[in-house]
Amino acid sequence: MSSYSPAPITICDRCGAELVPGVRFCANCGQEVSSTADFAPRSAQPTTVIYPDNSPYLGSTSTMDSGLGIGKLVSGNGRIGRLEWVLTVLGIWLFLIVTWGIVIAVDAPGVTIVLGLASLILSVVVTTCAGVKRLHDFNQSGWLYLLMLIPFAGFIMLLVLLIVGPTPGQNQFGSENSGSIIR
Repeated sequence: MSSYSPAPITICDRCGAELVPGVRFCANCGQEVSSTADFAPRSAQPTTVIYPDNSPYLGSTSTMDSGLGIGKLVSGNGRIGRLEWVLTVLGIWLFLIVTWGIVIAVDAPGVTIVLGLASLILSVVVTTCAGVKRLHDFNQSGWLYLLMLIPFAGFIMLLVLLIVGPTPGQNQFGSENSGSIIR
């Protein structure tokens, strides 16, 4: 009787995600894979990955990376390209137009305050996260997004986000489209 022994798999040292054999960077966290990565049989794999404190998910389970990646809308980790950034910003504008149309149509003070503030806060968070990920796409710090608060510098930053192309391949913020909500 022969026993089936699956091939050993590689585990990321930082986040514990399963790695494809021969890769140089982890697809989950972007860390460079060391040549001494852990090898374990598939049966020894944990079913739920718990991320360490230095990971982008701060010790939580992989709930933000499930489904269609909607949780990545409110995360500044990873990179997105120009097209996804523009589509995100246009989507937020459409969301605000519809929401404020409802606020105007209802004309109730309570609805105006709750719905108006909630939509404004959500739109600021999502567009800021998208802008930070767009800056990461060409290997710049997300802190540069604060230039959007300065009137003329904000316009220049908007042009930079629209014009500057991505860093090819891997950079310090992850692989291309690592922050994308589109799989």
